[in-house]
Amino acid sequence: MAPTAPPQENGIRKRASQMPPGVSPHQQQQQQLTTYHDVICTHLYNTAYLQGLYTDLIIRTQLPQNGSDGLNGNGQELFPEFKLHRIIAVRSPYLASLLAEIEMSGEQFGLPLQFNLPIHDPNVTPQGLHIGFGHLYAAFSHSILTSATSTAGAHKTHLLRSVLAVSHLLQLWDLAQMATDMIKADVDRSTVLDYCMFANQPEFGGSYGTWSQEIRDCVFGFLCRGVGRELLENQGPVWGNREGEAYKELVKLFAELPFEWLKKVVESKAFEVPSDMERYHFAKEVIQYRARARGPQSTLVAGEENVLLSFGGNKAGASGVTIVRKASRLGPAVVGGQGNGLHSHQQHPNSPTLMSPLGYPSTERKVWKAAGQ
Repeated sequence: MAPTAPPQENGIRKRASQMPPGVSPHQQQQQQLTTYHDVICTHLYNTAYLQGLYTDLIIRTQLPQNGSDGLNGNGQELFPEFKLHRIIAVRSPYLASLLAEIEMSGEQFGLPLQFNLPIHDPNVTPQGLHIGFGHLYAAFSHSILTSATSTAGAHKTHLLRSVLAVSHLLQLWDLAQMATDMIKADVDRSTVLDYCMFANQPEFGGSYGTWSQEIRDCVFGFLCRGVGRELLENQGPVWGNREGEAYKELVKLFAELPFEWLKKVVESKAFEVPSDMERYHFAKEVIQYRARARGPQSTLVAGEENVLLSFGGNKAGASGVTIVRKASRLGPAVVGGQGNGLHSHQQHPNSPTLMSPLGYPSTERKVWKAAGQ
């Protein structure tokens, strides 16, 4: 007597026999595999990950103090614990390397294996880790992202930044690209400053490889073109009416930008403005707004800022407007960065190197002056 097929196989064959007419055998096979894989992934995600059954790996994390999402109600640091399975965890190259090091060390360990995962990135949150670890089991954790993107507010931007940070930590490049694409789609007037500050972080948000550069390019493009168009659509013309609400809001928004971003955007010919004279007056109002806002609690770096207007002989891609900052009295200035036309204070040999939004070494103590002057 011929052996009977396993129950799952019987189930698949029964569904295949109920396929509507006109469906090719290849399409039937693809639907069968998709259905069966969905069953397996659902089981792994719900039973193994969410319920933590038969776990053989426990990862403990200590998150840096990064705001309310990294602290409990008493203001104490969180130590999230995740119950995983080594055969699934090795889908992450980073976790696979850590596990290999533990096994090669020759140390005896019981089951489940437990270790602490060092995390220094302030963008990492418990929910971001939950989505990242869940991604190793199945795509169901993506629904948390998609549901978040349908809502507005700081929680969404915080979550997307966290998922990108976790993806970079665990070396999950497909999830990192997904988070990056969602971040770029989320850039608007209410979020552009948050993402600008995020991408401007020298050690974390600005150091996620090509994904950080994609975010920087998106933010730069929105500041040059998108924000003006958004204001035009919602509040009327920006240019030609300096007393209008649209113009005032654009001034206020640009006044909150880090100096390097303000300089780069306003000086760029990609910045949509009718003329260099309009650009010049706009830059002056932004600088004046920043000067008024500067106070004891201000995050603006000390140093007098000003705007210069030149005529003719501009470099390709640059306008006739130059924003400059006179260095605060922190020591003698030296010439440096000839390739990009920057003159900066000498940096202490042991001080950390910061990265500008364009990716070149920078510090906040700059005298911004056009090259060749």
